[in-house]
Amino acid sequence: MLVCSFHIRAGVKHLEDCPVEPYIPIYLLVGGCFGLLKVLSMLWMQVRYRTVNDSLDDDDDDDAEHGNWPLQTSQWPLQTTEWRL
Repeated sequence: MLVCSFHIRAGVKHLEDCPVEPYIPIYLLVGGCFGLLKVLSMLWMQVRYRTVNDSLDDDDDDDAEHGNWPLQTSQWPLQTTEWRL
């Protein structure tokens, strides 16, 4: 979000007096605005996702069942493999 705001600031500051290319400040301004909108929309979606999940997660017994899934899934290949030494 900080980079987007720097792009917007640089684009507005040098909008009329870019010595290299006149379209660079416009690119910075438009790209910074779209980047800022994208970051804000992603933050909003994350907040919405967390509030929905917090309201649905009333049962704490599921955490114990889901916490050991790596151990359960790693045992399956070991049980189906024939070991020859």
